[in-house]
Amino acid sequence: MHQYSDEELEAAFDANRLTQERDDWDAYCDLFTEDAVYVEHELGTFVGRDAIREWLVPTMAPLVGWEYPIHWHLVGDGKVVTYWENVMPTPPGDDRRHSFFGISVLTYGGDGKWSRQEDVYNGKEMEAAMQVWLAAGGTLGTRAAS
Repeated sequence: MHQYSDEELEAAFDANRLTQERDDWDAYCDLFTEDAVYVEHELGTFVGRDAIREWLVPTMAPLVGWEYPIHWHLVGDGKVVTYWENVMPTPPGDDRRHSFFGISVLTYGGDGKWSRQEDVYNGKEMEAAMQVWLAAGGTLGTRAAS
């Protein structure tokens, strides 16, 4: 098994985080190896970069204005573990923070690419947060074609 330095993992993770912050989900998919596996416990398992892209890009398209702060991350043993929050945009006239939390485990595959990502969160918590947000006036949007 290949050992990667923490510095290499941190650099790859920085690229991952910055791409996510730009909402560039197509470029995010480019950060996976060709044979990567993405395990999303609520939505399924996707094998291969193309399958990840076919699922992820349209899934993220209506989430216009969402933010994905990473509250902390740990690096070691060829992996990065993150504790993140999905924050929905605040509807007009509503001062509440609408969000839900989760954990991701990214397995590094070398050359700046990830061979696996696994997202874990409470689906019922996510659904409840979405319902409150939508009832408060939150809306799903569409991104302009790039």
